[in-house]
Order: sequence, then C-alpha cells, then structure tokens
Amino acid sequence: RAVVTARAVLRVLSCRDEVDASRLSYLGVSAGGIFGAILLALEPSIGRAALVLPGGDFPRIIGESSEPRIREYREAWAARGVGSDALVAELQREVRTDPRLLARHVDPRRVLLFIGSCDTSVPTRTGLDLRRALGDPEVYLLSGGHVTSCLCFGFILHRIDEFLIGEFLPEPS
Repeated sequence: RAVVTARAVLRVLSCRDEVDASRLSYLGVSAGGIFGAILLALEPSIGRAALVLPGGDFPRIIGESSEPRIREYREAWAARGVGSDALVAELQREVRTDPRLLARHVDPRRVLLFIGSCDTSVPTRTGLDLRRALGDPEVYLLSGGHVTSCLCFGFILHRIDEFLIGEFLPEPS
C-alpha cells in the first residue's frame, strides 16, 4: 500500500506546474532507504535515488537488528514460542517485496548508497547484499554504525547533492 500511495503522490506532483517531472529523485534514510529501494524498482519516473543506511533481505534484518523495536518484536514472537530462526524462515516465505528481490529491476547508475561499516540496526551485510543485488552501484562504506555514521553527515549531504541535484544545476560562470 505504501508503494501504491507513493506512486499516486508522484503522479499528482508531476502534474503541477512547479514540478519538473523529468527531475524526480528520491532520498531515504534507514527504513526510508529500504522503502526507496523497493519504490525505485517499481517507479520509472524516479531518475535517481540516494539510499542511506539501507538493507536488503528484510527477513534477515528483522532477525538480526539491534534496533529496540525490532528486538521487542522478536521477543514478542519468542514469547509465543516462535524463535528468531523460525520467524526469519516464515518471513522469507511470505515477504514478496524485499528490496533485494526487486533490485534486478533497477539500473545501478540510478543509485547512490551509503552503508555503515559497523551497523547493527540495519546490519552491514544486508546493505552489502543490497548493493550486490542492485548491480554494484556507487557506494560509500561509512565509518561507524547506524547512529555514529552521522559523523560523516557533511560528506553524505555533499555527495547526495552532487548526485541528485548537481547534474541539473547550470555550471557556475
């Protein structure tokens, strides 16, 4: 439903005079990066996307993340007698919109990735798996985890600006 809603919003925005539909880009961080990888695979009007701290293999993210709400989710299932491995196996059977599975529909030249080298919220290896599935787009492996990668924030913003907006700006005189 979220992808359908996002696509509908893009259609409405694209009809507005102040929006140049040929220059639509996407920026997503963490869950927004995971969602963006899915949206990019299904929405051809998005020219480029910058995905910060994303991952693929959503079931494995659920099974391994140190994120407090995800740990609580696993604990709630464990209290019902469903261990982490069983939960991941069930999710692998049921999840059809995993970014890793849809990545083959994305031109890697349209993507810029930033992955935390010590990320335990969206485990680093799920970000690297997504990168491989996307066809090895440009990637920056950031020093730190999900939160401490913010120390690279200035660089991240500068690089995103170049990638998403820079090509559309006129050269300075």
